[in-house]
Parts: sequence; C-alpha cells; structure tokens
Amino acid sequence: MIIMSLEDDVNDDQNISGSGKFELISPKKKVSDETLPTRRSGHCTTSDESDLYLFGGFCPRDERNGVMENRVFAELWKFNFATEKWTQIESTDTPNTCASSCITIQNKQLFVYGGTSYPFGHIMSNTIRTLKIWRRPVGSSHCKRKKFSTSLAGLDAAGESKTSSNEASTFPATAAASCWYPIDTIPYYSSSYSGNSMPPRAYGQSMFFHEDNIYVFGGAVGYYSEPISDLHRLNLQTMEWKKLITSGNIPDGRYKQEIVVDETRFYVFGGGQLNYAHSLDKIFAYDFNRNHWEVLSTRPDVRTGQYPKSRCSFGLVHKDQHVFICGGRHYSDSIEHESLSDFWHFNLNKLQWTEISVQLPGPIYFQSTVASPTGYMYMYGGVISYGLRTSKLYKIRLPFLVPKLSELSWERVCQIFRKKKNFTRNDLVSVGVPWNFIDRLSVL
Repeated sequence: MIIMSLEDDVNDDQNISGSGKFELISPKKKVSDETLPTRRSGHCTTSDESDLYLFGGFCPRDERNGVMENRVFAELWKFNFATEKWTQIESTDTPNTCASSCITIQNKQLFVYGGTSYPFGHIMSNTIRTLKIWRRPVGSSHCKRKKFSTSLAGLDAAGESKTSSNEASTFPATAAASCWYPIDTIPYYSSSYSGNSMPPRAYGQSMFFHEDNIYVFGGAVGYYSEPISDLHRLNLQTMEWKKLITSGNIPDGRYKQEIVVDETRFYVFGGGQLNYAHSLDKIFAYDFNRNHWEVLSTRPDVRTGQYPKSRCSFGLVHKDQHVFICGGRHYSDSIEHESLSDFWHFNLNKLQWTEISVQLPGPIYFQSTVASPTGYMYMYGGVISYGLRTSKLYKIRLPFLVPKLSELSWERVCQIFRKKKNFTRNDLVSVGVPWNFIDRLSVL
C-alpha cells in the first residue's frame, strides 16, 4: 500500500496524481522474533477502529514441519494499527471452509460465511459462524456461550451489541480468545412461496449487514460450475433465510466481486465467471426498498478516457462516496490471465472513475484490503509473480479522505511511542491521551 508522510499537509491528499508511495509495514526489515501469519491468498479481512482481522486463506506450497502440501489456514489473526504488531487469536471450532469465505465485524463480533476447503469446490459452506473478541485476563482460556447470543438477538438493527455496559466489561483485561459458534437459521416458508429459500453452499460470495438483515450475493457453487447471482436475505428477527425474487436488470453470476453498501442500495463491482471477468464501466445496483436491480453507466478517467480493466479477486475499500480499487485478475476468452497493479478512485455520487498514478508494489490478485480510521488503506497477502504467495502488509494514505484531527494526533502519538521499547498505558494517560484511543492498543 501507499503512505504519505505525516509531515505532508493534509490537503495534499486531495492530489490524485499520487504523491505517496506504498510503505511496507510487515514483516519489518529488522530481524524480529515476532510471530507472523504465513504467506497466503484467498483469505478475507475486515477491520474496526483498532485492528485488522485476517481469517483463513490458502497456500499451495506450505512447507512447515518439513512437509510440502496444499494447505488452507483455519486460523484467525489480528494486526493492531497502533502497535503495528500481529497476534494470532486462539479460538476453538474454527471453520475449515476458510478459503474465499467472507467476513464482517460488528462491535467486536466477527461473522464468517461460506468458503471452501481444498480441493476447491469439493467441500463448501452456507453457514454463518460468529466469534466474540473478548478481552480477558491472561491465563483464562475458557469460553462462555452465555456471554453473547449466537442467534443475533443481542444485536440491534445496526449490528451493535445490546448487552449492558456491565456485561460488556466481564473480561476487563488483556488478551483475546473466544469460540466460533454456528448461527441457527431456518428457511423461509409461506403458502405463496415455493422453492429452496436457503442459500447454496458456495465460496467467493459477498456478505453484508443492512438494517435488520444479513444479505448474501453471488458465489461459486463448484470449481467447474458457473457462479451464481442469487441474492439471499437473513432476517435477524426471525432468523429466516429467503431467496429474493428481484426485478430489473439482474446481474450475471459472479464470484470474488466486491460490494459497496449505502443507506438505500448496494453496488456490485467486478467479479469473475469461468472464462472472463466482469467489466467496471457498468455497475449493478440493487435498491433495498424496491427489490430492484439497475445498471449504472459510469464515466471514464477524464484525462485518458479509459476505464479500469475488468477484474475479479481485487482489493476494494470505501468511505462515504469514495471507492478505491487496486490490483486483481483480468482475463477473458482472448486473455488467459493478467495480474494487475493499478490503483483507481471511483466517486459514487458522480459515477466517475479516476486512475491514481501510483502503482502497487507489483502485480497482485487474491489480496485483501481494509481502511483504517486514520485514512490509510492496508493491503495484505495475495498472489504475486509466477503464482507465488506473499505475506507482506502494505499501507497507503488514501487521497480525497481527510481524517479527523484527533485521528491524525493519535497516529503521531503511536509513531512516537512505537520507538520506545518499554512503555505502558499509564505513560499515555500521563500525556493526556483519551482512553477511547488507549483502549485501541493491543497488550503492552
């Protein structure tokens, strides 16, 4: 990813020409005894105000324990933005369909859906599993189901926890540990509705929250099968799945697409079928209120007249109307494979594409990206040259986004204190750092 130095004026971020550069965050150049995640692709990531969460992934040449094997990673990691350190989160009952699954987070509660194990497409999932990131005393290793609801009754319409402040602070101390629990759901039934309302087992689909529902779109239902464009909705009050019978210009099936959600619609970017990747000159949008699809024609870069190449398995982050995409895999009937290294901005209000004249560190696909509160995009893993996977984490300061002054101040404090070998939370309190920022830290 790319970063601009803190000494640069914040307004310089408006310069779309790309005055920043990708900064390698992990692994550090200096020798370290820090335990890091293994190189991989097909993983999924999400983030909150404090951490990046990394789940699953695949590596075809994992040589740990002296054995070379194809391996999926049934594991969960977090990267703390403040300390810039990785921590593996110990958990039980981790889903083993952890390649090309999807993940989201609400109030320190992770939700993972779908995915495949290896060989791809043989064993797939249509189960949502959830894990609560508890802060607990060091040495406490047990999990208590009663502390959160696996039926999602403990979440409000926005996905926020309804537990009391006393309940939420049951584990007041440091490290994180928890258990993965499947969410019990049922198919929708009505005398006027026929057919299977449950989403199929698949991988490479998209999942997101909207109001009182979880939506699932698309995905590959088999390694040699064309992906689907089904749209399913899980009602969080009744826990019923329903396949939506939509109107309008329904998109073709796809997998490894990216989704952007606002108050009234969600937008589908890219994605792939067996023989070609979907273009980005037109965007499919689904209207929640009308249960209706429409096609939005976008505008090319004003300088070059070009659109981004069609792609799947790429990175995307967004904030308000600003959408950023990077890398991915471009292929068609005439092009077997092209790994991309470009970086684009899309204005959702104007439907305008603009290419950012900064290249990624190299061509890459099957990577994952998240955005931080301080206005950075983080990119981890993926497939680089000749099919090799990487474990590198980069970041870039995103143009057009101006973080809050408090976030920029916190960023500077973190830079200063990361240089100190020994410091405590009390050190931060003594210089006036608010507790809502101090609580973002991993264990010190």
